[in-house]
Amino acid sequence: PQGNDQLRGGLNVFLDNDISLNASYSAIMMEDENSGYFTLGASSPHGWFNYFKGHGFGGDEDGFALGGSLPLAHHKFELFGTLDYSRFRYFELDNESDRDYLFSTIFGMHWKPSEIVDAGIEFEDVNNDVFSKDWRMLININVNFSSAFKHGSGSGHENH
Repeated sequence: PQGNDQLRGGLNVFLDNDISLNASYSAIMMEDENSGYFTLGASSPHGWFNYFKGHGFGGDEDGFALGGSLPLAHHKFELFGTLDYSRFRYFELDNESDRDYLFSTIFGMHWKPSEIVDAGIEFEDVNNDVFSKDWRMLININVNFSSAFKHGSGSGHENH
């Protein structure tokens, strides 16, 4: 392709301080082909839902994702989970019955012992015709260095 134009836009409407609705669209327009992606969703402090639909030169896709979290022990721990289901058809397949699916689940727990450090464990499962069962476990440790330095300033080492 010689070049392309891109368009992106979105809207987020707050129904109150905790609940919002959102919609977005992005498109890539080339000389001979166009591609676009539309998302519509809702979110709250402990959960969200999105519907998405894509079309264009790479193929077609539509599906939904939903997720949620549950804070525990004054937000020191958080349980979370996500479900994602999509159906897609690659660009070279013309028949609607040639659609494939992808189903994934993620669940885990975050632990925040301080404002500086948090850690977590996450399990992910992906399932479709290619990956009949693909699962993985992720362990993470995060250090917020800007908070660490902020807490460490004023330690009595002032310049005179």
